[in-house]
Amino acid sequence: MRNYCARMLLVMLTLAGWSVQVARAQHAAPPPPGKLAVLNIVDLFDRLDEKKAIDGQIESMKRELSDKIEKKKADLEKAQKELEAAGKMFKPDSAEIKKQQDELVNRSMELQILTQVSQKQLLIELNTQKVHLYRKINDAIADYARANGIAMVFAEDDPPVAEGQTAEGLQAIISLRKVLYADARFDITRAIVEKMNKDYLLGAK
Repeated sequence: MRNYCARMLLVMLTLAGWSVQVARAQHAAPPPPGKLAVLNIVDLFDRLDEKKAIDGQIESMKRELSDKIEKKKADLEKAQKELEAAGKMFKPDSAEIKKQQDELVNRSMELQILTQVSQKQLLIELNTQKVHLYRKINDAIADYARANGIAMVFAEDDPPVAEGQTAEGLQAIISLRKVLYADARFDITRAIVEKMNKDYLLGAK
């Protein structure tokens, strides 16, 4: 009887151990994805509709600021002509000449300040838009990779080699490349472009 009870206890303990192992296996984290992919970031940027829209906004901003600068230049030229005309009518130390000189200095300073501010505005806007778009690209790549079981995405680049390139220059180009070869089936550039353009179109409506 004691042997029977001992055997039953052993069987129960064994079954309990198996149950624990099965439960642990069911709750264990899934294995990491094993796929790899490549993406041509330059090609991606060039084909994004949002980048084209950003380029258009920047060009429009450039034209608007350029028009303001041209107007200030015209005001400066006008002040210069008025000073020259006053010089023919008034003495060099007269109040009128002093007034025209002050006006010319003010116009010159306004033009200089506007030019500097405009350049900074363009640079800030361009950097802001680039950072925003870069983050969206990263998010789109990460979402696509997770959805398709991709563990790593490499940046593919194929810089042009100029005629007469020196050996040192060619070596530098090769050493900077991240991917020397990848089968076309690993390239997800087109998929990311289509996804981002679709999302941008839906968001623009």
